[in-house]
Amino acid sequence: MKVQQNHFKKDFFPVARLTLPVASAMLLTLCLLSALNSLRIQYYAIGACKPQLFQINLVSPEIHSTILIELFTIVVFLSLLTEPKLIVPRKTCYITVILVLMVLLFFILGLEWLALSLFFISLIATTIFLVMRVNLLKKTLMLLLVIFFLLELVSFISWSFHPFLSQPEIMEWFRFTQSQFSSVWEVLNPFIIILLMFSWVILISKSEKVDRRIKVIIARLSLPNALSFSNKNGSLKIPVFCIHIMLVFSVLFSVFLTLYPYSPKLNPTGRPLSVDVASYVKIMINMTSLPTPAASIDWAFRKQERSIYLISLYLLDTVFNAEMESIVKYSPVLLSPFLVLSVYLFVKQGTGDSVTASLSAFFTACSINTVVGMVAGFFANWLALGMAYLALMFLLRFFEKRRLTYFLLSVVLFISVLFTHSWTWLLLMGVLIAHIVIIFLRALFLRENHNVKPEAIPLMSIVLINILFDLFRSLMLDKSSGTSIGYTTASHSVGFSNLLILDRNLSYALRHYVLGFSNSFIMFTLALIGALILAPRKDLFSRILISWVMAVLPFFIISGSELQSRLLYDLPIQVLVTFGSIGVFKKFSEISSKAGYLSLGLVALSVANYAYMSMARLAA
Repeated sequence: MKVQQNHFKKDFFPVARLTLPVASAMLLTLCLLSALNSLRIQYYAIGACKPQLFQINLVSPEIHSTILIELFTIVVFLSLLTEPKLIVPRKTCYITVILVLMVLLFFILGLEWLALSLFFISLIATTIFLVMRVNLLKKTLMLLLVIFFLLELVSFISWSFHPFLSQPEIMEWFRFTQSQFSSVWEVLNPFIIILLMFSWVILISKSEKVDRRIKVIIARLSLPNALSFSNKNGSLKIPVFCIHIMLVFSVLFSVFLTLYPYSPKLNPTGRPLSVDVASYVKIMINMTSLPTPAASIDWAFRKQERSIYLISLYLLDTVFNAEMESIVKYSPVLLSPFLVLSVYLFVKQGTGDSVTASLSAFFTACSINTVVGMVAGFFANWLALGMAYLALMFLLRFFEKRRLTYFLLSVVLFISVLFTHSWTWLLLMGVLIAHIVIIFLRALFLRENHNVKPEAIPLMSIVLINILFDLFRSLMLDKSSGTSIGYTTASHSVGFSNLLILDRNLSYALRHYVLGFSNSFIMFTLALIGALILAPRKDLFSRILISWVMAVLPFFIISGSELQSRLLYDLPIQVLVTFGSIGVFKKFSEISSKAGYLSLGLVALSVANYAYMSMARLAA
C-alpha cells in the first residue's frame, strides 16, 4: 500500500505543482472580473442635474453567480505565500499567462462557459493537492474563515445602518456580494430539506446497525455527539453576565428586525407590508364595534378561530387607543420577542446549558418564523408557536420533576394553542403521537421497555385531553373542530400524485410562496447538521425535536407547494440550527480555538444578514 501511495505521489506532484499556480492565477482573474462586474459608480455629467450610473457588465448574472461559488478558493493563492518551499517552474508561469489571457478573451467574446471550463479543470487538481497537504489545507481554511467573516461583518454593519445613514458605494458592493454568496447555493435547498425530513430514521434504527452504517457516515462528517457547548472538546467559555447580554441582545434585535422594514427611508409612507394585515383589521373593526368587552370576547370565541390572538389585539386597542391598522401591523414587536424567550426557555430546559439556549434565542430572532411571519402576516401562527415551545418546556420539566403543576401548565398551553391557531395545534398533537409511536417501536424492536410507562402514558393523556377538549369546543361553541379544520386545509393540497413531483413542488414553494423569503441555504444546511447530531441521541429533548420532523414528513411529501411552505414554517428550524452551529464550532475547534470562534461568528453573522436582507426586500 505504501509503495502504491509513493508511486501515486511521485506521478501526481509534478502535475499538482504545475496546475496549482495556474488555478490560483485564474481564480484571481475571476475575482477581479467579479469585482468589476459588481461595480456601480454614480457620476455627474457636464450640465446634468441628476447623477448617472456607471456600470460594467462583463458577464451575465448566471455566470457571475457561478463565479462567486468558486471564488472562495482564491485563498489558495494566499496560502501559497506561506509555503516558501514550493518552487514554481518557469514553464508554469508561461502557461498561467496564456490561460489567463484565454479566459479574458473568452469572456470578451461571450464564451463564458468555455472560460469557466478552463477554470474547473485546474480547480480539480488544486483541490486534490490541498487535501493531500494537511498543513496547507488548515491554513486555507483559516484564511477562508477570516475572509468570509470580514465579508459578513462588513455586510452586517452596512445592513444595520442601511435605513438610517447614506453609505459609500463600496458598502453596497459588500452587501451585494454577500447576498450573491447566500442566494447562489439555494438551488440545493430542496435536496437538503428532503434529507432533513428523513433524519428521524436514525432514531428508530437498531443500535448496532446505526453504529456500523449511519454513525460511520456521521463520524466521517466529523459531527460531534455533544448536545451543548458545555463540553470538554471545543467548549465555549462565556461568563454568565455575557450570556445575559446575549439574551437581551436577541430580544432587542428581534424587535429591531420587525421595525426595520418600517423605517422612513425604506418605507416612507408606512404602508402595511404583511399580507394578512387587511383581513385582521376588518375582523377587529367588527369586534370593537360590539357594545361591551364581554360581548367582544364572546364573539371572538364563538365566531372566530384565532380567538386568543384577536383578544390580545383587542386588549392592545383598549390600552393604546390607536388606529387598528397600526396595532395589527406592529403586533410583531411583541410576537417576535415572545417566541425568542419561549425558545430560550425550551432549549434551556432541554439542554441545561445557558449558552446554547442564548444562541438559539438569537437564531430565533433571525429565523424563518420572523421573516416569513412578517411577510405573510402569520401572526396567530407566530403566537401559537411561542405557546407551543412553552408547553413543551413545561412538559420536559414535568418529566424531570414529576410534579402535577407542570403537567397541568403544559395541558393548558396546548389547549391555548387550539384557541390560537388550530393548524399549529393539530401539528403539535402529531408531534406527541409521533413520539409515542417512536417509544413503542423502540420497545418492540429494540426491547427498550423502560420508557413506555413513564413517558408514553403522560403523552397519551395529553393527546386524549386535547382531543376531548377540541370535541367539547366544537359542540359547545358551535365551531369546527381543530381536526376538521386541518383536514379541510390539507384536502385541497394533499395528493399522492405530489410524491412524483416532490422536488418540483418544493422548489416552487421555496422560490415563489411568501416571495421566496423562506429559501435560506445557511438555515437549512445547519438544520440538517443539527438533526443528524440529535437523531442518534436517546434523551427526551432530542426525541421531541426529531419527532417534530417525523410528524411533518408524511404530509410534506404528498403536499402541494402552498402546504409545504406552511409546514416548513412550523418546523423547529432555529432550534436545529443551534445544534448545527455546535457541530460546526466543534469541528473547526479541532483546527484551533480561533477557527472555532470564527466559524461560530460567521454562522451568526450569516443568519443575521439573511434576516436583514429579507426585511429590506420586504420593504422594497
